Amino acid sequence: MPDVWVFAFCVLAVYRLARLVSQENGPANIFFNIREMVYQKWGFDSWQGEGIKCILCQSVWYAAPAAIIFSNNVVDGIIVWLAISGGATILHEWLNK
Repeated sequence: MPDVWVFAFCVLAVYRLARLVSQENGPANIFFNIREMVYQKWGFDSWQGEGIKCILCQSVWYAAPAAIIFSNNVVDGIIVWLAISGGATILHEWLNK
């Protein structure tokens, strides 16, 4: 599979996971319950509460494993990490116009 396809699939997967965890209830309300536990433990306006509800914040963290898997060195890893997260951010902004 060409690298451009791998990158595109990584962007889509990161966006989907970030959206699922930050904005959707999920099966059996699992992600809703996780968000509620975070809010109860640290508060809605804490950095943890802000992070769990922010799709853009979460895309940064979910892009990291993909970047580690598909990169040969640290510099490439950082670039791929930010590019995947950036692609998810662009996709989110484009879909929410």
